[in-house]
Amino acid sequence: MATVVVFHSIYGRRAAVLEGAERLRGLGHVVEAPDLYGGAVFDSVERARQYQEQVGLDELVGRAWAAMEELPTELVYSGFSMGSAIAQEILLGRPGATGALLLSGALPVAEIGATAWPADVPAQVHYAAGDPFVEPWEVDGLGQDVTGAGGAFSAFSYAGGHLFADSGLPDYDAASAELMWERAAEFLAGL
Repeated sequence: MATVVVFHSIYGRRAAVLEGAERLRGLGHVVEAPDLYGGAVFDSVERARQYQEQVGLDELVGRAWAAMEELPTELVYSGFSMGSAIAQEILLGRPGATGALLLSGALPVAEIGATAWPADVPAQVHYAAGDPFVEPWEVDGLGQDVTGAGGAFSAFSYAGGHLFADSGLPDYDAASAELMWERAAEFLAGL
């Protein structure tokens, strides 16, 4: 079984993040879902963005790094949207990653300011078709980085909006969310 860290989206550590973590725990995985917002959650992207800008992305990344202090080095890094970028940044800067499970976000290594993906670390990406926040070139670029480093890479697109796996948001698509979690379970089982 895997040890997984899941970082939340710009909306905060909403129920969907906790439910996803619990779902993975039910499969036998150890899952941590740090709260980078200190309990704040949002239902509108405007208020969430305002809060994120007020706190600052550097501060949020610093909080994520602080959350890593108690976690083992052998981890699967995961996150929703903004959280996937944070997960990738930490994965690229902290040895020991066993995988990346990126939900509604993916960036090529160069976009994060790194030079290479870690050797043999697999990645799986899930995103909405036509998502304005996840460009096909970003997914393709990450795929090239991962496979170029010897890791397996898979990417899946779905119906619904950007955060299609969050049942509390208008983007939600139940069938897509279920399929995403099934594929994520298969990915983690193969590590």
